[in-house]
Amino acid sequence: MGTHCSDAASEAIRVLRQTGNPRYVPAVVRGILEQQVSVELLPKLYSGDSSLRLAEDLGIDSLALMEIALRAEETAGFPFETAELARVVTVSDFERALQAKLSLRT
Repeated sequence: MGTHCSDAASEAIRVLRQTGNPRYVPAVVRGILEQQVSVELLPKLYSGDSSLRLAEDLGIDSLALMEIALRAEETAGFPFETAELARVVTVSDFERALQAKLSLRT
């Protein structure tokens, strides 16, 4: 498992925090996820397939999902409730959840 975001993801997180521009959400989501995905599965994560399932396709367990939620909270500035996390099954679900949090900022 990685411990730091890639440089591109870190930059996307920085710009997203400053601007709230939803264009950066996919890169931010992948940057957050890359920290919990095994090295062997990173190419799958970066394939651009947002229908990938976090548990089945990327090997993310419930503990890793909690870590992901904490990182997303840092990024969006809003907490993720347990019920919200239960609805995050795919990469696109995570993108939508983060975009919803960002829309609350504006």
